[in-house]
Amino acid sequence: MMKVTLNPTKFDRYIKFGDEYIEEACGLIPHIFLEAIIAGDPDGDNPMSLQTLANRMDEIYKFGGFGQFEFPAKIDEAGMYHPNNDEDESLAPLVKLSSDPFECFVYPYGILSIRDIHSLETKTSRFD
Repeated sequence: MMKVTLNPTKFDRYIKFGDEYIEEACGLIPHIFLEAIIAGDPDGDNPMSLQTLANRMDEIYKFGGFGQFEFPAKIDEAGMYHPNNDEDESLAPLVKLSSDPFECFVYPYGILSIRDIHSLETKTSRFD
């Protein structure tokens, strides 16, 4: 089962835009995450790892993703994206998708992070 939370940090700017805008701004990323979750681990016996989820999402997306464009970033407990440089701003997630044991945070500009909720390991990329 997947849980979807729009504007999980209650960011003021997103409240002004409304739910329809948030849903549209996420593009296909939620669908790619869900499809990867449903596809599961190709071995079938093991719980899916974060790396396997990233690989599955890349296969579905077909335009790079984690395999080509993974970049370092800090994702805090609330899901805020904090870049690993001084040039970019921190971003509030548009949406949080949860399917145990994974979370997917979607940010503006096609940026997304997936996180294992047990180990707190994250992977961040851009699917635009």
